[in-house]
Amino acid sequence: MKKHKTLGFIIALLMCFNVFTFMNVEATEANHTVVMLNSVYEESKGKYVTINVYVSNPSNMASGIMELEYDPAFIKAKDVGKGELLSSAKLVENLKDAKNGKIKIAWATEEGISENGVLFTIKFRTLQAVQAAPIKISYLSMYDDSYNEISSRKVDGRIGAFKGGTKNPITVNNVKKDFKINFSLPVDKNTINNQSITVIDSKGKAIAVDFSFENGNKTVVVSPKLEYIKGKYTLTVTEQILSQGGKQLRFPAKVDFEIK
Repeated sequence: MKKHKTLGFIIALLMCFNVFTFMNVEATEANHTVVMLNSVYEESKGKYVTINVYVSNPSNMASGIMELEYDPAFIKAKDVGKGELLSSAKLVENLKDAKNGKIKIAWATEEGISENGVLFTIKFRTLQAVQAAPIKISYLSMYDDSYNEISSRKVDGRIGAFKGGTKNPITVNNVKKDFKINFSLPVDKNTINNQSITVIDSKGKAIAVDFSFENGNKTVVVSPKLEYIKGKYTLTVTEQILSQGGKQLRFPAKVDFEIK
């Protein structure tokens, strides 16, 4: 009972963050946490889409608060759900008051989080045809289980049309096909995950992949955890990827491929 009361106190304290401010903490290259929103490439009216809030290198995170901003003329937030990392955590949100395009979410766990994964999900509905509806992390503050503030980088997401590069489809015979993605700058490895680089089969199912790095982190190698089966797939690189210096990828890219 005492632990639950403590979590409730932390949540109440965090939800009052507009009353006071915290010192901004700059993330260092070697040791920082990344919190990112994925992008969903859906432009049609009346569609339900889910945005994941994903954390990499959570640094024993035990509590936090986030505020998201978006244009309520284009999309409407419908639901906030716990991700796998917060399945037993206490979570509070102000979704009922989100008509102005702002959502405030606070969370607290009994133990610190050390694994990468989804903190929570937000379901949106598109209110009209959408070319680009950015979703911005306008405020983020997180703490470990000793109440130390955690340095972090934020990566915003969006809902809208795919506006990026499309490579010509390719056909391969290798069921363990690796894809090497080259970047002009070394990438922030904490932004390389199954939210920023995806492989989807023809039925829309996500394929589990591993990531490795070459060429001084300028090349990301995408490898399937299991062998591909014969069929068609799409590899997508989203704009959520950051360089080590914090620059965000300007455009997404994708390529269709078929395993024969």
